[in-house]
Amino acid sequence: MLSLTCLSPEKLAILSLIIALLISKGEDADDLNVIGNFIVAIGGIMLTIAAQEQNLQAKKEKRKDDDDWTIYQQIQHLKKGVDMINKQLGLKHS
Repeated sequence: MLSLTCLSPEKLAILSLIIALLISKGEDADDLNVIGNFIVAIGGIMLTIAAQEQNLQAKKEKRKDDDDWTIYQQIQHLKKGVDMINKQLGLKHS
């Protein structure tokens, strides 16, 4: 199947024009309105799906960054605890 994402903007516009002309041929204004609105509805739903996928991916990446920061803070806290214990025992810093 032809991958639309690989086409240049110009080729994609030309392809859209050709498809619109082929679909429109022989249809009256009422049918064209129904078909056009149907295609617009499909496009809107696809954009909603894509936007939500991007939103969830961004949240997932932020959670990972937050988790990494929390782990880093926990490690620093543990290091301070080890240093305090070593100091109390008269040992050198690690």
